[in-house]
Amino acid sequence: MTLLIGILLSGCRANLTDETHSLHGTSSSWEADLQITFTEDPNERFIEGNLEFLDDTIPHKVNYYISYPQGGSYGNSRGKDIKITAVGGSRDRTINDIEEFAENITLEVEWENGRGEEFQESIALD
Repeated sequence: MTLLIGILLSGCRANLTDETHSLHGTSSSWEADLQITFTEDPNERFIEGNLEFLDDTIPHKVNYYISYPQGGSYGNSRGKDIKITAVGGSRDRTINDIEEFAENITLEVEWENGRGEEFQESIALD
């Protein structure tokens, strides 16, 4: 009997999978790709991706800000190709729709060129 219950429980768990949604956006200076993952745990989510600077110059300093329902994250780097490392955390129990979550994500980028000039752009994601 215990074996049968164990088999049934493990079989039910195997049906749970992570759900991933991809976002892409371009501004006049940046191209961005983000992947949002809702894990099989209903409370966890991860966001990661890439930023690519479209100009021929190399930005001296780059800050990016990702805002999403119930939170946000930020990072900084240098160079033309920037990896946005996986930002994980819990999600509000009322947010079960990954597409609805993704619709509310915003991405802001600030950077400084080699001459010390500062710039800022919002990247529309879809």
